[in-house]
Amino acid sequence: MTADLPAFLRARYDEEAEAAEKAGRDAWHYDMFDRSGGVVFASGERPIVEFGFDPERMHAQDRAAADFHQAAHIARHDPARVLKEIEAKRRIIAAIFNYEAKIDGEWGCCHGAEAIEAGLCPETNPDEIEALRLLALPYDDHPDYREEFGP
Repeated sequence: MTADLPAFLRARYDEEAEAAEKAGRDAWHYDMFDRSGGVVFASGERPIVEFGFDPERMHAQDRAAADFHQAAHIARHDPARVLKEIEAKRRIIAAIFNYEAKIDGEWGCCHGAEAIEAGLCPETNPDEIEALRLLALPYDDHPDYREEFGP
């Protein structure tokens, strides 16, 4: 039996972590200029995105215009938060397989978490674990996503 779903999830988390690392790893915040707009900053006051409706303020070629709500969302999902979420998801996967190993140890053929994740337990197919399928849902538009990964 293959264990494609855990590998798929880990690959997506690696991609997200790499993107967050390249974006700077830091926490972002946003400030209002006035009622016409503001800017999202990374630590060190490096501008990321300007927001508002004043075209005079949208002068930097490397910045995209956004409205206040978009800017708040961008700042809230900064690289630091993304890295924390990825670590939490990786721990969730580990907890799922530890739980599966506990069940297998009590009622099955006594495989450990690593063996179950690798697809070596004939009684537990990792690709059929509902919690993993739910973790895969946000990636249903990824080219490597397969229909059978869905819940």
